[in-house]
Amino acid sequence: MDSIVNQSFYTSLTTMTPKTILFADDDPDLLRILVAKCKAISPNIEVVYARNAMAALTTTNVLRPDMVCMDVNMPRGNGMAVCEMIATHADLQSIPLIVLTGQQDEAIKERCRKISAHYIAKSGSIWPQIESIIRDNLDLTSGEPVAESEDAPIVEEEEFSVEDFLDALELKADADADFGDQTQPTLDQQPSVLIIDDDPAWGDVLRRRLEGKGIQVRHALEGLQGFREAVQSDVQAIILDYEMHDVHGDYVLGRLKDNPLTKEIPVIVVTGHVNNALKRKVLNIGAAGFLNKPCTWDQLWGELQRRTLVCA
Repeated sequence: MDSIVNQSFYTSLTTMTPKTILFADDDPDLLRILVAKCKAISPNIEVVYARNAMAALTTTNVLRPDMVCMDVNMPRGNGMAVCEMIATHADLQSIPLIVLTGQQDEAIKERCRKISAHYIAKSGSIWPQIESIIRDNLDLTSGEPVAESEDAPIVEEEEFSVEDFLDALELKADADADFGDQTQPTLDQQPSVLIIDDDPAWGDVLRRRLEGKGIQVRHALEGLQGFREAVQSDVQAIILDYEMHDVHGDYVLGRLKDNPLTKEIPVIVVTGHVNNALKRKVLNIGAAGFLNKPCTWDQLWGELQRRTLVCA
């Protein structure tokens, strides 16, 4: 079983009685932001996290947190369905629930209303809304705000600065204004394409072909890595494999289209499945193009020319 809760949390159970908040989201950078923000409210807040729907349900059942904040679109299940299970469970139904979603979905709003969950759309700055709900629902003891501790339960290997990600990962609608030092690509700059595919050989072939056309190439070998790369990088197009080791391409595509920073990037989905239903599915999610493997270079290049601006 994946290690969901940092060991320091279990240690703290014997020394203090903090208010515990479970954040369920597969975006590690957003989780880091939320940990830091919660610690700034009160030193008596402990944050635990889950990165898929099943882990979120298990963690809630075992730890009985004081609040749950759940993303709708996650691996291994639907966050909204998990919240409904929590809300109808005799021992868990008193836990305040926050539902996060990147889509303005009236059906999700109605489901939240039925279980008295707080609905927050991932557009604009989400933290003030989350903070207000935390303060209204949790009886926090007085204490000076503290900075994020070194043992905060976000166990990514990379070192991230909270300030570096505030604008991007709080998903502000006016992101362009916040990134004033970043300019749109000019004619003398190379366009950039992101390949998200777990096949290194296929990625290497595409890299050589694209670089031969004067295009910069980034390659992510996992779906979630590719999503993070798209958020942090300035790319003009994405070539996305459907079947990968960690998540399927439709999940990554959904995340890309939910995020204001990446929703306008054209995505071409490539898959070995000859399936018209799958094609309709990814096009409905927002894919700009769809190709079956094995596809020829001419086919892929043609799609890039028709669907993207990298060849403009």
